[in-house]
Parts: sequence; C-alpha cells; structure tokens
Amino acid sequence: MPAKKPPSISRPQKNKYKSSWDDIVSGTLVAGLFYGTLMDKAVVSLNFQGTSVLNAFKFQSLALFKYYLLAIGVSLLLMALVHYFTITRFFFNDSKRSLRTPTSSVKLVIGSILSGIGMVVAGSDLAFLLAQAGCGYSSAKFALGGAMFGTILFSLVGDRFFGDMVRVEDTMEKNLIGKPYHISACIIGAVMVFVGLVLEFSSSYTKEFDMISNSPTFEGYFWVFYERSWSPVTCGILVGIMQFGMIVIVSEGSELKDTFLPIVSQITRIDKNLFKKDDFPLLYKKKNVTAMNFWHFLFAAGIYFGGFLSTWLTENDKFHQSNGIGPARAALGGIILMFGAQITGATISGHVLTGIGHLSMNSVLSILFSFATAMMLSSVY
Repeated sequence: MPAKKPPSISRPQKNKYKSSWDDIVSGTLVAGLFYGTLMDKAVVSLNFQGTSVLNAFKFQSLALFKYYLLAIGVSLLLMALVHYFTITRFFFNDSKRSLRTPTSSVKLVIGSILSGIGMVVAGSDLAFLLAQAGCGYSSAKFALGGAMFGTILFSLVGDRFFGDMVRVEDTMEKNLIGKPYHISACIIGAVMVFVGLVLEFSSSYTKEFDMISNSPTFEGYFWVFYERSWSPVTCGILVGIMQFGMIVIVSEGSELKDTFLPIVSQITRIDKNLFKKDDFPLLYKKKNVTAMNFWHFLFAAGIYFGGFLSTWLTENDKFHQSNGIGPARAALGGIILMFGAQITGATISGHVLTGIGHLSMNSVLSILFSFATAMMLSSVY
C-alpha cells in the first residue's frame, strides 16, 4: 500500500500586481500633491498663523478632528471593499504586513507621549509640517530640519534601545467586535463618518475662517482651486479615497516616518567599517536606491509642493503672520516628533490613516496617548 502524501501547507498567494518603478514614483508624487493641497485647504489655511492643529488640542477648532474622522471613515469603508474581494485582498495583506509596532506596551506609550509633546513644540504633526513648509511657514521648515536630524540621531543611538519591532497582530475585529475585517471596518467607518458630519453640521468650519473667501472674485471651471479653504469634511473624504490609492500604489498606505531615512542611509557608503550593518541596522534598511525605499521621500516632497501650490493659487501667503514658534523650538519639536514616530512605528498621520485603517489596537492606543498628551501640554504651554 503506497504511503500517504503529507498534507500540503497552504500559503498566502503572492501579489502579482506590484507597481513598477514609474508607477511608484509618479503615483506617490501625485498623491502627495493632493494630500498637501487638501491639508492646507482643510486645516492650515483656516487662520493667519497656521496654528489650527494646535487650536484643535485647545478645543478652539474642530477642523482637524472633522478632517481625520472623515478620512478614517472613508478609508475604512474602501479598505473593507479591498479586503472583501479576493482579487484586491493582496493589496490589503501587503499593507498590513508592512505595519510594525513596538515589542512592548511601555515603548508604545513612551513613543506616543513623545509624539504628543513633539506636536505641541513643533506646531503640528510631520505631515502637516510638510504642508505648512510648502505654504511658507518658516517654523515648519526648521521643524523638518529637526526631524531630519532626529532621523540621524535615532539611527545612531535610539535604534539600539527602541529598534525592535514586530508585525501588527492585535486588531479590533479580533478583540472588540468579533466580526470579519470587512464587516468591522464598515461598522467603525460608518460611525466615524457620522460623527464627523454631526460635528460639521453642529459647528461649520466657516465659523473658524479668518480670511475673506476668494470665491466671489473668480469665475470659470477652476474657481474652486482659488478658494482659500474647503470644508474639512470634503477634504477628509478625498484623503480617505487617496489612502485607498496609496494602498494600491505602494501596498503600504500613507506613512512618513522614513521620509529622511533613504537620504541619511547614504552615509553608510562613506566607510563600511565605521557604519557596520550589525551596529546600525536601521541605516541599512533603506540604503539601496529603489522606488520602494524612496517613495516616502517622494510622497513627502509631493505634500510640500501641494501646500506650496495651494498657497500660490490663493495668495494666502500675503496674510501669513508669525505663530510664535522660534527656530530652536521648532527644530527641537521635529527631533522629538521623529523619535516618537520611530519608536511607535508610524507618524501620527500614519497611525490615523494606515494603522486605524487596519483596525490596529496599538495605533488606536498611540493616537489616544499622543492626543491626550498634546491636549494637556497645549493648555499650559
């Protein structure tokens, strides 16, 4: 009697629809342009100082929360579709596999608190800093310089203590709802959209608007691009759609913590004996010049130019005023923000869009600690 064959082990199919170099470069740049424009229209342009993010943590503005609620909600609804259909589930699985989280809750809390402190000190999160820098706010440019220095510092020192990361396995559909991802995402996404719409209808963003609307002075099909601000609800919906696009293009989603890492990693080419791979693993992570290594940088560049384009079309820069954040404070905030992002595995916007987009419990906890820290600190700082 012939021996029975051992049972075959089922393995996940590989994604056959990987984007090409050209698709990644052009796709991330265009996506960044949209992100930068939408962040300026929804939040940054609401006042002369560009302090709407800080004002949100002082409960003087609801624009940031409306923007994020709609972005998360729409992203979850679209991600539910991506997960439901077999032909697109590859993108979902690849994106989820790219998520990383600290090995302990203590590290997550430390990194989240640092992210909250960094937001208040620098003036906003890394994503909004890129848009603000494009809009012309000098403090944001110093904060980005600090973030780049923070990448160098963390690569050389911080990675030794906080570099151990694991894949995200702790998700809400398993622990809280008990339903498959696509059902859980639809439920949570619908709630997020509903709450965001209720906030907008109860307190319209036009009540926070410092600048005079441009819309009566322009005619034609493109007048909307000359309008200084758009509803955070509209912008949040569009960002949620763009998040779906990023999942398809790079199979990772919107994330910026590795923005400067491909540039910084090139120092390893100076002397291999000075920068050994075993001693500086983070530097070697993005050393090679490939589209998948550099897409974060391209995405960030797109956000910068999106903020620039939005401000140039509306001439908002003529009304800019100082936000009271000096170069030293901004740079320090950028360093702290980057440390927080590297420790928690994502920037705040990355946790909001990509982490919560996969119903990651650690991303939810990170956002709660970051926002709570920012709220407490902004009330006294």
